[in-house]
Amino acid sequence: VVSVIDMVKSAHVIVNCAGPYMLTEGEVLIDACIWCKTDYIDISNEIPWSMRTKELHRYALEAGVMVVPSCAGNAYSDLGVMMLAKKIREDYGEETRSAVCYCNGGGTAAGASGGTLRTRAAMASLDKASEFAQSDPFALGGFIPQMDRNGFKIVDVQPGTGFVTPKTRAEDQDLNMTKVTEDRKMGVWRAPSVSSFFDTRVVRRSNMLLADLGNQPYGLALNFMEYAMLPPEQIAAARRGAKDSDEPAKPIGHYGMSLEDEEAMLKSQGRQFKEGQGPQLEDMSDTWSGFFLYAESKNGSQVQCSFVGSDGYFETARVAVEAARTLRFDRSKLPFKGGVLTPSTAGSTCLLERLLES
Repeated sequence: VVSVIDMVKSAHVIVNCAGPYMLTEGEVLIDACIWCKTDYIDISNEIPWSMRTKELHRYALEAGVMVVPSCAGNAYSDLGVMMLAKKIREDYGEETRSAVCYCNGGGTAAGASGGTLRTRAAMASLDKASEFAQSDPFALGGFIPQMDRNGFKIVDVQPGTGFVTPKTRAEDQDLNMTKVTEDRKMGVWRAPSVSSFFDTRVVRRSNMLLADLGNQPYGLALNFMEYAMLPPEQIAAARRGAKDSDEPAKPIGHYGMSLEDEEAMLKSQGRQFKEGQGPQLEDMSDTWSGFFLYAESKNGSQVQCSFVGSDGYFETARVAVEAARTLRFDRSKLPFKGGVLTPSTAGSTCLLERLLES
C-alpha cells in the first residue's frame, strides 16, 4: 500500500493498464489517487468494473480528481456522439434525439494479447448477480423513461408488492443490437458488435454527466445504438440469414468475423499471446479500425462524422496517452474538474484536438 501511495504522489496522472480490472482490487489505486489529488485513467472495457468505479463518483467530484475509465480505442464512439451533438446544437439550436455508430475494420489481424484473452474469459464466467446487473442498458447511469403528459408511460409492477418502477424504452433495449438487420436510412447492413453493450452504456453515462454537471445533456430523450458494419462480401449471406432466423447473431469484431472465428484463426497462425505479451508494432502496419457515426435531432436535422485509425491496440495507446496529456496540460480549459467521468466528458474538445494532432 505504501508503494502505491508513493507512486501516486509522484505523478500528475496515473494510467492503469493492468487488466482484467474486474479481477483486481483496483479501487485501492483509485482511492489513493483521490486522496493524493492525482488524476486516474484506465483502458478497461468491462461493465462490472465500470459499475464499481462509478460508486466513487461523489468522492472524486468533491476532491476535484478526474477518474476516467475506458480510455481505450473504442472511445471514438463516445467522442463521436459528443462531436455530433455539439454540431447539432451549434448549427440548429436543437437537442440530439438519436445517434448510431457503425464499427468496421480490416487488414491483417495482429493477434490477441494475453490480457485480452484473460478478460474475455473473465467476462464469460460472471456470476448470475453480476450478469443481471450489467444487463441493464443503463447500468452506468442515464436512465430515460418513456413519458407523456400524465407521467411514466410504461412501468414494471413487482408481483405481490405493488412496487412500481419505470420500464426501459423498447428503443434502448440491448435486444435491438443482437440481430443482423438493414439500416435503410443509411443503406448499410449491420450486425452485433463485440463492444456494443459497453459503448452504449458509456454514451448514456456521458449524457447523464452532462445533465448533472453542466445542465446540458445531448438530449433529454437521447437514444444511442452501436453495431458492426457488415463487409460487402457478407451482405448476401446476411440477407438470407436475416430471413431464416430470429436467433441472436454472433458479435463481430473489427476484422469482420466473430470472436470465435477470430480466435481460431489467430490460434492456427500462432498469434495468441501469453499474459503480459501482445502483438508488436510492426504487426499492425496494415490494420485499421473505423467508427462511422450518424445523429439526428428531434426535428430531423442530420449530421455525420467518422474516425479511421490504426489497429485497436494502437488506438488504445493513443487515446490513453492523449487523454493523460489532456488532463495534465489542458485542465484549465476542461468543462469539468472532477468525478468518475467518460472520455468525452473528461477530455471534451481538447482531447479531440490532441487525437487529431497525434
